[in-house]
Amino acid sequence: GMATEDEAALVGLGNQWSQFLADGTWEVKDELFWTGPYGFRYLPTEGKDVWDNELIKADLVIFKGDLNYRKLIYDLEWPISTPFVDALGDIATDPRAPAIVALRTSKCDTITGVDPDRAKELFAKQKDWMYSGQYGVIQLSPGRWQGV
Repeated sequence: GMATEDEAALVGLGNQWSQFLADGTWEVKDELFWTGPYGFRYLPTEGKDVWDNELIKADLVIFKGDLNYRKLIYDLEWPISTPFVDALGDIATDPRAPAIVALRTSKCDTITGVDPDRAKELFAKQKDWMYSGQYGVIQLSPGRWQGV
């Protein structure tokens, strides 16, 4: 039968992404650092190859998912209002740092960058909001673009 509008859009997206891979716009690379034991604050040292040869050449790096978020903020129990940039450490403050965006559904009790009044409101509404999987964050570290 006829493809629905959504199916057609997905096929179009798949074709576009396949083209990006075929023409070199996108590359798939494996890098052991990503599956190793280090928090991402160690990219400039323990992940020096990927930091120096890949990430600092990018304008924007997007991290998706709860585990990547936790590795970004060193999986610590930060005060909720701690600025995201502060929790990132050197990968935010390196003068060569790309902008970093984190896309994350909150599934554990560590989070940064939440206004204290908003956190109080969420706790009153749903005690387990931080790990229920019903809430998430999109956070930005501007990196070298700070003040541009």
